[in-house]
Amino acid sequence: MNETIEEKKKILNTYGAAVRKYHALKNQEKHLRMIINRPRAAVLSGMPSSNKHKDISDIMIKLDDTLRMVKAAENEMLNKCAAIEKIIVNIPDGVASDIVHMRYIELMKWDDIAEKTGYDKAHTHRILNKTLENLDMSQYPPAFKD
Repeated sequence: MNETIEEKKKILNTYGAAVRKYHALKNQEKHLRMIINRPRAAVLSGMPSSNKHKDISDIMIKLDDTLRMVKAAENEMLNKCAAIEKIIVNIPDGVASDIVHMRYIELMKWDDIAEKTGYDKAHTHRILNKTLENLDMSQYPPAFKD
């Protein structure tokens, strides 16, 4: 319980960063699949082709590497989510735990949280800060605190 509020926010934000990393890799995968599946021109002669164009096998290797990174990012994302959920479930105040969950798991914007809770934005910030002051982060795995 010796972390500051800002340090606790940084730890809680690791899930959002993992989600963004996962989505970026999924977009890269989608792009590579698009390249692989696009129509190719027929080879009309036995002449060697230009080295400027990548062979499909190079792209397949890149896709395979990307798929491994996607799986690793997905595992990281799920592990961080589970660790944060474990902390949130121990918050005794239901409203406070809902606010922390909406902000750090559902990745909602403050305006949306305020609308959903019925409080104004400033009050949701006060509830969050008070909750973070008393939040015990010792259950959060130290490996994720980087």
